[in-house]
Amino acid sequence: MTIRIITADVLDGLAQLGDESVDCIVTDPPYEETSLDWDKVPAGWLPEARRVLKKTGSMWVFGSMRSMVIPCGRRPMSAK
Repeated sequence: MTIRIITADVLDGLAQLGDESVDCIVTDPPYEETSLDWDKVPAGWLPEARRVLKKTGSMWVFGSMRSMVIPCGRRPMSAK
């Protein structure tokens, strides 16, 4: 078994990997709860993650309910 930990900008890191070459992705993307430049989720990261993840692989994503609900097309509970 080989364990490789990549610490890089998500799009740069994923670009280094082949299709269906990863068993597990563990990520803690920005929560988008501030107006700071670093607190933005990079566009296109999820399709790239899916590209590199093996069909039998898993992805563990840390985040707040707010950051998980919005991409699924639902409004957060606090939104009017």
